[in-house]
Amino acid sequence: MGRRWDRLRRALLGERTATVDTAALPAMSPIQPIDLTDDTAVAQILDVAITVGEVLLDAGTGSVDTAAQVGLVASTYGVDECQVDVTFDAIQVWAGR
Repeated sequence: MGRRWDRLRRALLGERTATVDTAALPAMSPIQPIDLTDDTAVAQILDVAITVGEVLLDAGTGSVDTAAQVGLVASTYGVDECQVDVTFDAIQVWAGR
């Protein structure tokens, strides 16, 4: 009986590792400042931001919140001046460098 209570206590207190915690990839972060004159680097950043936006739209997030998150992801990686347009089925991002 003690073992059952111990397992229940660990489950309720969050002492067990969740599957998503063990399977998650390490977070991407820029190791050095991003060269905004490099078109490939800027395109990769915008691709990551758009992918985040796609996940949010699929999850049912509104277009205003999705646009804000896409802009936040892009600015996190150094692309501060970008314009985001989110419609029902499309995300468009323009980067001003």
